[in-house]
Amino acid sequence: MHPRRHLNLVDRGRALAWVQEGIRLREIAARLGCSHSVIVRLRQRFLATGSVETRPRSGRPRSTTQHTLHHTPGVADQDDYCQHHQTKD
Repeated sequence: MHPRRHLNLVDRGRALAWVQEGIRLREIAARLGCSHSVIVRLRQRFLATGSVETRPRSGRPRSTTQHTLHHTPGVADQDDYCQHHQTKD
């Protein structure tokens, strides 16, 4: 079984081109290193919508803005463990 992986837009296009050429779905999945079901769902979505674009995801929107990230450089990159032990004294 292949590990879970998302197909990028180029690989999705390749997969659909191979489907059009008549290559078996399992062979396409093996070429791209994904599971057979990924190719099946990709084909079904393309037939239903005519698109292979990534669909919007559900979930909470980001609470930070580009402005906030710009004015707090390096905070997200700091090692919490190191910071904890440096300020412990």
